[in-house]
Amino acid sequence: MSERFVLEDTAYGQLAEHIENTYPEEACGILIGNIDEKRIYDISETFNLESDRPQTNFSIDPLEIYRLEKDNKEVVGFYHSHPNKTTNLSTKDKEHLVPGVLNLIFSVTNNGVVDMKAYIKEKPEATEVIEEQVRVHI
Repeated sequence: MSERFVLEDTAYGQLAEHIENTYPEEACGILIGNIDEKRIYDISETFNLESDRPQTNFSIDPLEIYRLEKDNKEVVGFYHSHPNKTTNLSTKDKEHLVPGVLNLIFSVTNNGVVDMKAYIKEKPEATEVIEEQVRVHI
């Protein structure tokens, strides 16, 4: 397993708050930091564009990524929640993982965030998804 990603506690707090406030719908957003240092220090909450089934699907406006990069912010990855489900990848998650960046999935219930897992798909043609380690830096 490779070196761990570090999630700064302020970013984790923002993530948890966004995910809990969006429950029972799927929350989604963008992780900001430094991919070379494997560090996440901020997030950008995004609106879930999936209006038909927001409890089980999510979609992020690609212009959100453009806006962040235009502001010289480095996109390290993406996150979304699984309301009342585990952090295991769904078939749809596996198909739509963005390669080369971190993908965080949070399990959330009416009691709050209960678990977090991180995944990376190294190349677009890859069928294997690697589970990554993420440490919350307090």
